[in-house]
Amino acid sequence: MKRTIGTSDQVNVYIAELAAIKEAVDSAKAILAATPTPQEATVYSDCMSALQAIANPARQSGQSIIAHINQSLCESKGREIQLAWVPSHSDIPGNEAANEYARTTTRP
Repeated sequence: MKRTIGTSDQVNVYIAELAAIKEAVDSAKAILAATPTPQEATVYSDCMSALQAIANPARQSGQSIIAHINQSLCESKGREIQLAWVPSHSDIPGNEAANEYARTTTRP
């Protein structure tokens, strides 16, 4: 899935990472809901601060996105959606492709 949410002048990296996780969780939830047998999905992110904010919500920027993510995770109806950290710039193909897409689409 490829989607843009604005340029680097409009959205900071942290909010963009949270928005990407939100989109991925919502997509995983929809795919799992359409699957007849219980399944699992893992959403990977290289943004440790976003993953920590989701795991330990507090008063910080991105609260509405964090609340949506946590609500979606709770509503996955017996199908587990996990969040996992991957190191950035470690030659992980999907991560490198996402980083390149972000670089090319967020420039003003």
